[in-house]
Amino acid sequence: NEFFIPTGVFRLILWNATSREQKGFEVPTCVLPRFLLTNYVSGLRSSQFQLENPREYHTDWPPVNPLPPPPPSHKYLNSFPSANVTHQVDVTKATVVSTFDSGWQVQMTGLLRASFVPWVAAQPSDPAKMDVQLRLESLDFTVHAHTGFIPRVAIQKTKVDHPLPISLVANILSTGDN
Repeated sequence: NEFFIPTGVFRLILWNATSREQKGFEVPTCVLPRFLLTNYVSGLRSSQFQLENPREYHTDWPPVNPLPPPPPSHKYLNSFPSANVTHQVDVTKATVVSTFDSGWQVQMTGLLRASFVPWVAAQPSDPAKMDVQLRLESLDFTVHAHTGFIPRVAIQKTKVDHPLPISLVANILSTGDN
């Protein structure tokens, strides 16, 4: 058996719409297991990608997809994919929803670009035959906005174990408009 580690990278770019400043973070493939472990230890229960109107581009010849090549973007850390990339997916509005054990939920919205390279592997049924698949080379996600949600039970009224002093209650009632 052969163990293959892709040479790709996961990029997360946070973008401040007010100051137009962006801060990029790269997670190389060799660090990806620790990145995922950190999320798990932090209580991350699930992550979902919601893609609105994804566009796929092919660089094969002859072109399989009649769409024009993706436009260059200054909002991506890596606007130009490597020469090995044959497929690319661009999404102008992607949402990543992360849910935590505590019930908290974070939604990040922004641009997403995924680049894929061909990868050849022997077929398990017949090692003499080769199977061509696509392997993720890079994933760029530029966050334009984020929203945090807390569970309702975290903000609902709870019973007070220590009652308020009667003098304090009397002061509150005397200043109120009855």
